[in-house]
Amino acid sequence: MDDASAIRDILFNREQCLIQPPRGSTRMEIEALLAEDFCEIGASGGACNRAEGIDALMQRAITPLIGNWRIEEFSAHAISKSCYLTTYILTQPARTTRRATIWRLEGQIWRAVFHQGTIHQ
Repeated sequence: MDDASAIRDILFNREQCLIQPPRGSTRMEIEALLAEDFCEIGASGGACNRAEGIDALMQRAITPLIGNWRIEEFSAHAISKSCYLTTYILTQPARTTRRATIWRLEGQIWRAVFHQGTIHQ
């Protein structure tokens, strides 16, 4: 497996954790997903910072999402050696969204710096 494929697989797994952290994830595990300067623009148009993102992910680790959530058309594009853009379509029971996340390698851990969801027509 080449480096690009390995990074893509790692980032795909990290994205899955952003959608639904494993049940019982610790606060430390969830904090490791998001960079200190993380921000998000949600599909609803609202924005959140790292603290709000951590709180939302902690809630998802306690209360699993209802229904089938599917990632489709996942891709990872190198911006630099330590920064990647991932894009995909997330199909949820009530809506479909296009998603984009900028990931930055911090030490040995890929952390989300920016995430955006947009309603897909």
